[in-house]
Amino acid sequence: NLDNEAQLEEYQNITVQLNFGNSEMIEFPFINVQNLGASTSRISLYVEANDLAGLALQAGGSAGLGTDLATMVLMPAAETTIEVTSVSLDSISRNLLPAYPHHFTFDLQNANGVESIDLIYFDLIGDSENCSIEYRPWSSNPISYDEDCFASKPIIEFVEGSLNVYTISVEFALSWNSITILGDETHTPSLRVEDYGDDLGLGLENLHWLNWSLYDKLEVVLESWQDLVPENGSLEDDQLYLQPGDIIDVEWSVEYYSLGIKTGPLPINSNSTIKVLGGLVEMEKQVHIGSQNPGIARFSFEEKNFPNGRANIIAELSGMSNYNIHNMDIQVNLDDNSPQITFIPTSLVRVRSDSLDGIQVSFKIEDDFGMPQQSVILNWVFQRNGLAITGAQGQLEVDFISQGIYYDILNLSEEIETAELRGSDEIIIWVEGRDLAGNPLIGAGSEYEPRRPAWDYIAFSPEVVHISVTPRIAKLGEIINIDVQLQNTGILSGNITLNLWQMQDETMVLLASSENIRLLPSLSFTQSFDHEIAMMGDQQLYLSFDDDEDYVPVPLGIVRDSLNDDTSSGMTTPIVFGFLGVFILVIGMLFVARPRHSFEDEWEEEEGAPPPPPSQEVAPPRPAGLDIVNEEE
Repeated sequence: NLDNEAQLEEYQNITVQLNFGNSEMIEFPFINVQNLGASTSRISLYVEANDLAGLALQAGGSAGLGTDLATMVLMPAAETTIEVTSVSLDSISRNLLPAYPHHFTFDLQNANGVESIDLIYFDLIGDSENCSIEYRPWSSNPISYDEDCFASKPIIEFVEGSLNVYTISVEFALSWNSITILGDETHTPSLRVEDYGDDLGLGLENLHWLNWSLYDKLEVVLESWQDLVPENGSLEDDQLYLQPGDIIDVEWSVEYYSLGIKTGPLPINSNSTIKVLGGLVEMEKQVHIGSQNPGIARFSFEEKNFPNGRANIIAELSGMSNYNIHNMDIQVNLDDNSPQITFIPTSLVRVRSDSLDGIQVSFKIEDDFGMPQQSVILNWVFQRNGLAITGAQGQLEVDFISQGIYYDILNLSEEIETAELRGSDEIIIWVEGRDLAGNPLIGAGSEYEPRRPAWDYIAFSPEVVHISVTPRIAKLGEIINIDVQLQNTGILSGNITLNLWQMQDETMVLLASSENIRLLPSLSFTQSFDHEIAMMGDQQLYLSFDDDEDYVPVPLGIVRDSLNDDTSSGMTTPIVFGFLGVFILVIGMLFVARPRHSFEDEWEEEEGAPPPPPSQEVAPPRPAGLDIVNEEE
C-alpha cells in the first residue's frame, strides 16, 4: 500500500512440500516481480513450517521489515566488469610466505554496487577444491574459506571509486600446515564472479601471470644482543668479539631465509634451543618459540671456562619438519689484548704556526683480531703551563684506509682563530679507539701516552718567565727592586719595551718604562725596576709589553706602616704581664691554703738534701721581629 511498511496482509504465500528427513535445502520457485510498480524496490520474505510433531520452525522470521528472514532489493540489471590489468597478487619473488599477510586485489565495476553481486569466488591454486575463498557480499556471514589452507579468516574490504568502480582487497595468510597441500609446486590462481545465479564468464579462471609457490625456507637469526659489561664488544658478520668476563643478553628469532622478514606466529608445537659450545661448562636454554618470538637468553663468558678463548652460540628450531631450516651459528672470540698504535715516523713530528693547515696524519693500528673498519677519533689540544687553552682544542675523525692504516688531513687554523698562542705553548695529540672486543688503544699516540709534536711558533713571542721582588715584604717609604726575566719563545727576533704600571683609583698609571730591548730567539734578558712604596695596602703593580693590555701582576705582599706594627706589638706586652700576674696570684693563694703539717713534714724531709744546682741551659734570645705579625704571615 506504498507506506514503506510490510503488513501481514500484503504478503503472498508460496507453499512447498517438504521431504521426510532431518534436514533439507528448500528452493522456492521464482517470484514474479514483473507486475510490481516501479516505486516498489523491496520484497520482504519469511518462512513458516511445522515438523511432524506440530512444533513451529525456529528463526524463520515473521511479517515486517525488521523481523523478516530477508529483504530483497530490486534493482535494474547492470553489467559487471573487471579490469584485467587491475588484478594483482603481492607475492615476493613469485613466492607466498606461510603465516604472512598477502593481498589479492582487483577493480570491479557495477552500477548497483558490490552488495548486488551474488558471489565472488577466489581460488588460490585453481583446483576448485583447496585454498578457495567465497565472498557473498549480501550475506550476514559473507566469507567462507578453506580452514586447512588458511591460518585465519580472510579479510575482504572494498573501496568505492569513481564511475561505480570498486577496488576489492582480499587479505589472507597461509597456514603452516598448508605445505602438505601445496608442496613445492607452482600454482595458478583463478577468479570467478557470479550474478543472476550464474557465472558471468569474465575469463579470469587462469591468472597465469600471478603464478606462485610456497616459500619453505626458514632461518634462525640473531635479532639483537647486549654486552652488559663495559666496554662493549662488537659483532661483525657471524663473528662476536668479547672480552673475558663479559655477560651478554641474546635475542634470536625466526625469519624467512635470506628475506630479512620475521615470520608470523609459529606452530604451537615448535621449540627453539640455544646453547654455547666450546666451554668447560654446558650452557643451554630451550624456548617455546611458538609463543615467544624472539627467544631470550643470558650467557657469561668467564675466562676460566673458555681456556681456548673461543666458543660458538648455536640456536636451532624444531617442530617444523616440512620446512628447510638454517640454524644460527655465531662464533665468539674472547680478546683481552689492547690494540697497538704506531705513528708513521714523519707524521706529526713538528707543527709550525705558519702552516696550521694541511697537516698529514697517518698511523697504523695492529690488533690480534682487527679493528672495526671505521674511523677513529684524533684529539688535539694546546696547553699553557699544563692547562688547556680555551678555544685551542678539537677533534678529527681519521678515516680507515686498509690493513690497519689510517690517514687524514688536519686543519687547525679555523679551530684556533680566537686563541692567542705563544711560543712556550705545547700541542698534545692522542687517538681514541677500541678494537672489536672493546679494548682501548695503547702505545705512543694513545690516550695513555699522548704524542707531543714540537711547536714552532714562527713569530716574535716575548714572555715574562720570572719576577723577583726584593724585599718581598716591604714597608711604607721603602724602595723595592723588581727583577723581570724575559724570554723570546718564538723563532723570530724582535724589539720590546717593558712597562711598570700601578692601579690607582681604578685607572692604570704608568710608573716606568724600559729602554727598547732586543730579544733573540730562545734567549733571555733581565730588566730591573726600582719603586718606592708610597702607600699602604695592596700596591697593585703590573707589567706589560709596549701597548699590550695583557697585564702581568707583580707578586708583592701587603704593605704596612712599621710604626703601627711596633705599637701593636707594644700593646700586647701589658696584656701578657697582666695574665702572668693573675697566674702568680692564684698559685700563691693555693700555697697559703695548703695544710701546715704537710708543709713542715716536707721541710724536715728536705733539710738534709742540698739544693739542686742551677740549670746550665739558657733560654735563647727572642728573634728580632717575632712580635711583629704582618698580614701575609
